[in-house]
Amino acid sequence: MLSLRGKKTREISRKVCFGVILSIVVAIAAIYFLSHNSLEVSAKGEKYDNLISTSLRWSARHTIEEAERSQQKGDIGSAIVLYMSVEEKLADNHSDEATEMKVRSCMSRGDIYLKDNNYGDALKAYLKGIAISEDSSNEPHIARLYKNMSVVYGHFNDYEKAVSLALKGYNKAKERHDTTMMSALLNNISRLYVGLEKPAEARRYYTLLDKLNYAKSPQGKYGRDYTLAMVLRCEGKPEEALKRFHDLASRYSEANDPQYICTAYDEMYWLSKDLPAHRDSAEFYLRQSIRLAEENGLTPMFIEKYKELSDLYRENGNEHAAAEWRMRYLNLVDSVYIGNARKVYDASNQQFLYEMTKAESQINNLWQEKKNHNRVISRQRWAIAGILAGMILAFLLIWCIVRKNRKLSDSYRSLYSLNKTLMQTHSSALARQRELEDENRRLTEALAQKAGNGNAVNSAVEDSQEGQAEGKEKYSSSNLSEEQTRRLERRISDAMESNSCDYCNVDFSLNVLAEHVGSNSRYVSQVINNEFGKSFSSYVNEYRIREACARLSGEGVYANYSIKGIGESVGFKSHSTFVSVFKKITGMTPSIYRKMAQS
Repeated sequence: MLSLRGKKTREISRKVCFGVILSIVVAIAAIYFLSHNSLEVSAKGEKYDNLISTSLRWSARHTIEEAERSQQKGDIGSAIVLYMSVEEKLADNHSDEATEMKVRSCMSRGDIYLKDNNYGDALKAYLKGIAISEDSSNEPHIARLYKNMSVVYGHFNDYEKAVSLALKGYNKAKERHDTTMMSALLNNISRLYVGLEKPAEARRYYTLLDKLNYAKSPQGKYGRDYTLAMVLRCEGKPEEALKRFHDLASRYSEANDPQYICTAYDEMYWLSKDLPAHRDSAEFYLRQSIRLAEENGLTPMFIEKYKELSDLYRENGNEHAAAEWRMRYLNLVDSVYIGNARKVYDASNQQFLYEMTKAESQINNLWQEKKNHNRVISRQRWAIAGILAGMILAFLLIWCIVRKNRKLSDSYRSLYSLNKTLMQTHSSALARQRELEDENRRLTEALAQKAGNGNAVNSAVEDSQEGQAEGKEKYSSSNLSEEQTRRLERRISDAMESNSCDYCNVDFSLNVLAEHVGSNSRYVSQVINNEFGKSFSSYVNEYRIREACARLSGEGVYANYSIKGIGESVGFKSHSTFVSVFKKITGMTPSIYRKMAQS
């Protein structure tokens, strides 16, 4: 239980007085250090030799059980020896079970020292327990260790350090969902902020404590109500705080812990002393606090009360009583505070060195992590550079391909336009040829009818003779006359240009065509070869490809045909043959032509 003061002037006067006292008892302290034998030193004497020899045959578990029994019986020296024996036995054992026992031992030793007002050794024991806990993944008691260290620093009014340790303990307890320890630490933190005269922070942590609502025992309920009274005092509500402390002293007399009631009376003394309406009760509250502390051996508490009573008598003008109580205070203060001050200082240095070592290790780890991170970043940078280079090359390649495809597409588009123009030109040329032939026939017939016109007749005869001579020369190996050839040529063209598209039949042949035009295959072949300058298959394939182009353009029922289906529909038995002939005639594949036609 922490006993805190809310007045800053009171803290300053106490520290000044402490400095004066320290100067006075330097000589006494020297004698004290030479003559005093602490419990830990006594543990090394002859008295405990047999106990040490016996404990060597015990297991660590049995040893710690025997230490706890000794502690319960009040044999503190034996308890300390056995606890230290456990720590030595398990020094090189880092299992979870061994760690738990070592930490438990350190904590128990620290509690013994703390109860005996040996604050320096208590801090050392707690610090050793924390170091063991943090070196392993097992931290069952670390929150309590931080809490007890915070209590020690609170006794010496180092509230900043006490708050820091208590907050560490609270966070550890919160991680382990230890509600009991969380409640105890929130109590301490709120009171420490009262000592720092920070009412907002004190109220904040009391609110967390109140929300937690874990107080099950009378002591726990008392602690929560006591904290609220202190927060009220810190917030500048002395009347309300005094009333709550008075209720605490009366309601919790059955809590079976006189320290609580002693502390409540002490706080009532300070509050009533500053309130004119209650000033007459101040001495009564203080004497009640002293009585309880003396009766129950609460040495640090009644030492402080001796000084407070001396100061009260001096304020009231009773110098004799003031001097008497001040002498009692001086006779005891060195045994409790002066002897411990050096130990606390040494323990604080050890803690500082421990924290600095831990910080240095963390810094080294962070530095190594930074180096590793930099190496990773360097590799990532090279990887990114390689990826970027690859992306650039890929972009250039894609650009070249796109450019090439664009040029190729333009070429195909030109070819498509050219093929379409050629087909249109072919149809126009055939129509013009037929018109000329019809005109030539009409002229010939008109000339023949004008028998009286000698010039015309002679001209016609001459033209006829020239044509006959030319025809005889051209068809000297054929039985076809020129006129017959012309008629057969026209019939072939008419048959191929008809809407029936007979040439699209896969069985379409030279004989079939000869039958259509009423001639024989030899004459039809002769006319195609001589007049069209092509073989029969080439001649027919041109018509088939021309029809395929029309069907690939998406006209009529052929819009959903596949390219293979289009090829079969125009008379090609083989898809590969169709593609090869189509490309030879048009300069592009059927698929490209369809794409051009539909774009």
